[in-house]
This record gives sequence, structure tokens and C-alpha cells, in this order.
Amino acid sequence: MVNAWVAIFGSLDPTRSDLEIKLPENAKVAAKHLGRALADRGCGIIVYSGDPAYVETDVVSGFVESEKAQPESILVVYARKTPQPQFKEQAIKPSCFKFKMDSNHSWEVSFYRSLFRVDGVALIGGGQSTFVAGILAVASGLPVVALEAYGGAASGVWELLTPSESLLTQDEKDAMAEESPSASWAERIVGSLLAQMARRKDAFEMRTESARARRRTLAIEAGISALLLFSALGLFVWTWDAQIERSRLLTAIVAAPILAGASASVIRTLWERAVDSVVPQGRPAWLMALLGSVAGAISGLLYVIAQLTALPGNNGSLAPIAGRLVPFALLTGFLAGFAMDAFFRRIRDQAPPEVQLPPFRVPERKE
Repeated sequence: MVNAWVAIFGSLDPTRSDLEIKLPENAKVAAKHLGRALADRGCGIIVYSGDPAYVETDVVSGFVESEKAQPESILVVYARKTPQPQFKEQAIKPSCFKFKMDSNHSWEVSFYRSLFRVDGVALIGGGQSTFVAGILAVASGLPVVALEAYGGAASGVWELLTPSESLLTQDEKDAMAEESPSASWAERIVGSLLAQMARRKDAFEMRTESARARRRTLAIEAGISALLLFSALGLFVWTWDAQIERSRLLTAIVAAPILAGASASVIRTLWERAVDSVVPQGRPAWLMALLGSVAGAISGLLYVIAQLTALPGNNGSLAPIAGRLVPFALLTGFLAGFAMDAFFRRIRDQAPPEVQLPPFRVPERKE
């Protein structure tokens, strides 16, 4: 089973002066060593042309010579209207090759689209198409090996690799610039590629776990908010036109806006977190619930006290109609809790007014 798929890009055509290839013979040796090392580590390769001017032929040669190439571990991708590429190694190990005709007739589209199906990229020499493939790979965060020592577009891509901003280490980047190809060197290069793949996988798993933890936190906070809101609604049902002693009724009237305000504040925070708004991810739900309950309590009491003052009483007791204040206090507290965060944020973000100081004048000296 293939451990990872590596796309091979580049050209070592000696007739093209525009490629600015350096040490072409060494580059071919390096490509063969790279192919052997990839096969030894259980990788599969994706190639595009059997033309000897392209680096794929040397990589395929070393890959098959290793005697460790797995069945169908050489994937040959070609466009619909181009001839099927041929490699001399097909006569030796035909089972190692698998040909895939792309549905598009343009080789450029087939060439670049294959980047989205690979685990890593190896660049040796090459021209404009290799340079574009390298840029796409770097921009996509793919593991990249670009051999700087042999010139071409791979050298330009090597310059773009920044260890502090990518999956690469400085030692791994330095190894790509070495000019003495050998089996041990190729092992280090392939090891670098596989290490980048492992780091990319670890980073993806960390992001995935972080997203899961965030979803769990949002679900817990949503449950707390719903519990608070249903508790407030329960007070509404319990007190409507009910014969309840004075202390319990007043407790329900006070508690309803507090619970509703806390629920609304958490709901607002959940919504802004869900849409990645400006609320800091580390703001705890309990703090938002506390601030919302304070806002709900103050606004609810401002409404309720005025209404209770106007209601008739009987020897210190409250008429059953006082229970009808609970839903109004609940709604008032909910709206206050929902608007509380935006209110305080606007105060925080509002720039203080400029203070205009009168110009200083030196007092005239009186003789």
C-alpha cells in the first residue's frame, strides 16, 4: 500500500537555455537517487511525461531500479487529447504503472489540477509551468522539496520557502541546496518530505480537535442558555393568575428578568462566536451570563417597581393579578441582556473627546 503520493515536476532539457539549468548530469543522478529513496520509503509518484527532456524519466528510472516499487505506484496523468506517455521501464515492471487520462483536453489543466490529489511535491529544474506548480503547492500548504542546486524554476521556488512560515525546517531547506547527490542525501530529502507530511497531518488534527472542542463548548453554552430561558418561562407559567404568597411572587418577579437577561447575553455571545464575529473566543460564558443577569435585573426592576406601586394591596399581600407582571419583566430582562454586550462594547470603542486647552500666555510683568 502506498504511504503517500508525490508529484514530480521539472525539466533538465539541455537545449533550453531559458531554464538556466546548473550541473545537469548531477541533476539527473539526483533525480534517480530521489526515485530510489521514494520507492524505499513506500511512496508513490505522479508523473506526466515520458520525454527524456523531463525529470520524470530519471525519477521513474531510479524508482523502478530500487526493486521496491509497489504495483500501480507510478501514476501517469495525461490530458485527453495527448498521446499516452511511454516509459522504457514499462517493459521491466509493467505492473508498477497506472495510466490515468484526465477528462480535460488541455495538458495545463490536467497538470495543475493533479496538485489537489497529492500529498507532496518534488521540483527539479523546470521552467514556467514548474514554477507555477511550486507556487500553487506552497500557497496550498503542501509539503515541498525544491532542489536549488540545479537551477531552473525549482531554484526560484526554493527561495520562496520560509521555514518560519511553513512546514519546513532550516536544515531541511539547506539540504535542498547541496550539490553532491548520493543515496544518503536522497534519504534525507525524502525524509524531509515525509516529515513535512507528518507535521501537516498533526496541524490538521490540531485544527480539527480545536474545532471539535469549540463546537462542544458552544453546545454546552447553548444548553445553559436554554435552561436559563426555560426556567424564566417556567416562572411565567407558575405565577400567572395564581394564588401565591407574597414572598414567592416577588421572588418570581425578580428572578424572571435575571434569568432571561443571563440567557440573552449568552445567546448573543454564541451567535457572534458562531459567525466568527468580534467577540473574543476566550470570553467565558459565566461572565456573560453574570453581566446579562445584572442588566436584566436592573431593567426588569425599573419596570416592575413602577407597576407594583400602582397595584392595590390587601394587608401586605399582593393581588393575583400581580403575577401578570412576570412575562413583562421577563421580556424586559431578555432585551436588556441581549443589548448589554453591544452597549458596553460601544462605550469601550468610543474615542474619548478631544480636550481643547487654551493657549498659554506669559503674564505681562508690571513695573
